[in-house]
Amino acid sequence: MRKVLRIGPKRKPKTTKQGKTLSYDFNTRIEMIQALIPIGLMAVAEQLEEEVRQLTGERYSRQGGLHGHHRWGSQPRSIYLSDQKIQIDVSRVRNSLKNEEVPLDTCKALQSPRQADEGLLRRILLGLSCRN
Repeated sequence: MRKVLRIGPKRKPKTTKQGKTLSYDFNTRIEMIQALIPIGLMAVAEQLEEEVRQLTGERYSRQGGLHGHHRWGSQPRSIYLSDQKIQIDVSRVRNSLKNEEVPLDTCKALQSPRQADEGLLRRILLGLSCRN
């Protein structure tokens, strides 16, 4: 631990031991995650729409996609971005030949919480700030 020079109550300098400031690191991490959530939501929406497009074809067209797969409305679902739970609307896909709903792989992958990668957050912070 490093020693830090601080000004005491009678305006006299004194040295104290400095511990790690976990609250600062924690708050910075939470702020970065919250700042990245809108970008993450846009990427999730694009990925979900691409998967639905591959299964059913273009919206309002009768061609493309897998045989018997159709769009079937949407429903609210919860996904996790890092360790935060967020509710979004997910398009439903139905297989009319088997008369069952087709689960989306992207939605399944985002159903479990994950910890934010420390290396990724450091790279983002170093890319945004001018200092370490």
